[in-house]
Amino acid sequence: MLSNISFNDFYNEFNLRSIENKKLFLLALLDLNKSFGTTQIHKLSFLSFAEGRLIIPFKFTKWPHGPFSDELRNELDSLESEGLIEKNCEQVINFSKDTRKMSDKGREFIKLYKSELDKIKEELKETISNHDEGAVSLERYCYEKYLLKPDNKRNEEWDAFIKNKIKDILLILDVRSKEVENFEEIEEQKISLILTSFDYVSEILEKLFSSNGVDEVIKGVLVKNIEEYIDKWGEILRLAQKSASIEEIRTKLFEIRKIFRFINESAKTYGVFESIFETQNIEN
Repeated sequence: MLSNISFNDFYNEFNLRSIENKKLFLLALLDLNKSFGTTQIHKLSFLSFAEGRLIIPFKFTKWPHGPFSDELRNELDSLESEGLIEKNCEQVINFSKDTRKMSDKGREFIKLYKSELDKIKEELKETISNHDEGAVSLERYCYEKYLLKPDNKRNEEWDAFIKNKIKDILLILDVRSKEVENFEEIEEQKISLILTSFDYVSEILEKLFSSNGVDEVIKGVLVKNIEEYIDKWGEILRLAQKSASIEEIRTKLFEIRKIFRFINESAKTYGVFESIFETQNIEN
């Protein structure tokens, strides 16, 4: 079945949606709801990157309450000083909760950028709908999903856990590589392409295993996306063995190309590893 799929479905480069305007990104997010807690804004923005695979103009790092961005915080302060958003503080039990919402001035401002904001909002809708829970639930979700160290764990214990996780993924990757090599209904050119991508993600995992200089947040993002990438190749092989429809396999290949490009972009943006696409351009 895989021999009936065009080489372009395996190879064509996937261009991720990239948003460069910090102001419009945050205004689009706030325009999707009446108000968001400040912590929610950080978490939802992070998840639009990590799960929505949307390239956004903020870098995240580990914070006591999950992924956090200094750049995002500064941009929120800037929007507030411009009068485009409003900040509300309320006392909840024994802590102060900050919420942000669009101001009347902000609503007038975004009318000037309706077309661009609508495109950004469309990209953000799925992330918002998937995570409509409160800030505490979002914090817990980010910690668990992206392997961030809980406060009750020692650094050495947590490092050992992450290294064992990476070891397990490398073992699965080795098994998957052998499955691809021994898969009869696929041409050598496609096998070579798949194995090259496996070599690339393997090198990233080895780098993450040996390095203590990579922030916990991006380490978790890369590990989880690489794990999903390997799992989806397993799904493709099973579909091919079951003689699934060509369209079903193409849909999975589309997802795979998106994940792989995201891994490349994230590794490059956070200085973990060079992009395989840039390497190919130099070689060509």
